[in-house]
Amino acid sequence: MSEFAVVDQLQPRALSEWLELALEDLRKCEQDPRYEIDMSIWHSSRGSVCLVCLGGALMAQTGEVPPERSLFPHDIPDEFARILQAMDYLRLGYIHLALGEVYDSPLILRELRPRCREINLHEEIPDVKVTRYKDSPEDWRTGMDAVLALLKAKGV
Repeated sequence: MSEFAVVDQLQPRALSEWLELALEDLRKCEQDPRYEIDMSIWHSSRGSVCLVCLGGALMAQTGEVPPERSLFPHDIPDEFARILQAMDYLRLGYIHLALGEVYDSPLILRELRPRCREINLHEEIPDVKVTRYKDSPEDWRTGMDAVLALLKAKGV
């Protein structure tokens, strides 16, 4: 078991399911006064608040990282770090980069890994224009809905 023990308990999912979970975790952080959303910071304790991005929210909620602790993807096991990096790409609308990050990840369902690789290497998927969260969280969520819909349509 790793120091970041919760990773050993994470179950493989489709990339779209990871994104849904991250968005749900972000909503939890938005409602928790211990967190402040800053899409340029992973999971950084700053006195009475912890700054988190989309991946940082996944660390905080699903990953059970306490708000008093600062962590970055290089601080945790690679299999979860790659999911976090994929979330960072997806929050910007960069689907190809996200797929390239996870196509052989043990946290992606085994049967979907070849599909992720195939799409990444051989299919045209346009990047999705996503408004920056700090400019408009509502418009950013609309962009995330489009990213999620595209992932689901592609079966990943």
